[in-house]
Amino acid sequence: EQTVFAPEELERLASMTRDEEVTAFFRLWTLKEAYLKVRGFGMGVLRLDAFAFDVDRARLVRAPDDPTRWTFETARPTDEHHLALAAYPPPGRVETHWACPLSSPRR
Repeated sequence: EQTVFAPEELERLASMTRDEEVTAFFRLWTLKEAYLKVRGFGMGVLRLDAFAFDVDRARLVRAPDDPTRWTFETARPTDEHHLALAAYPPPGRVETHWACPLSSPRR
């Protein structure tokens, strides 16, 4: 059975309350997307259970390359949005700015 999460990630999710699990799910998903993108992979090139994150620390713990070389930052710019950034070497500073899409009503 193929899953989007690695066994160690599933184990951590299973130990959480439902609310914690929902938040951790989206955090893990955005971390996995960030890792795939920084590596230049599209979805489906590398199995999503072939690498694993410590969701509590936003740290890659298992990967096909050296997991310690990558730095990850996560944020929740709004209650409805999750953001993850992957970088090597570690960035000196990370800033996020929120902008309304052009399709939004203007004030």
